[in-house]
Amino acid sequence: MKSINLVFKRPTLIAFAILIVGLSACTKKVASPAIVYSDDVKNYTSEVLIDSKISSDSYVLISNGEGNSLEDATNQAEKNAFSVLLFNGIANSDLNYPLVENERESFKAHVDFYDYFFKKYDFRKFITQHSLISQSPSMGNRTQVKMRITINLGALKTYLIQNSIIRKFGL
Repeated sequence: MKSINLVFKRPTLIAFAILIVGLSACTKKVASPAIVYSDDVKNYTSEVLIDSKISSDSYVLISNGEGNSLEDATNQAEKNAFSVLLFNGIANSDLNYPLVENERESFKAHVDFYDYFFKKYDFRKFITQHSLISQSPSMGNRTQVKMRITINLGALKTYLIQNSIIRKFGL
């Protein structure tokens, strides 16, 4: 009786292991939520979520950042929020679509604009409020933060239209 139970258990375990490996190979690979424009961390990614909508022109976002100091991590969280708004959009929200239609083409065509916008922190003029939600150490003496950032989206869109980064709807 023991040998019969053993025979049925081993194939079941092997079949289960093959099923798990097969399913994991078939899972959909999800792309990173954002490519952030930064000198030292070009491909750092971040999850950005909508915390609340204050008006049609003002949103409170939750954004993560990581850096060598609290200041670096805070700067990165702010850049992440704008990078996601511009190039990815925020899933399951009314900001589902990116403001900039084609990231690569836009970067090529407007190098000076993006250098100034991200490297010189020009995006900060669209932040009406920000606060630190949490801070924690990361590997390699780095700091991770989670920020609550209020963004004036209406003013940002107007600025992008004036600088020919996006087109006004319907034109």
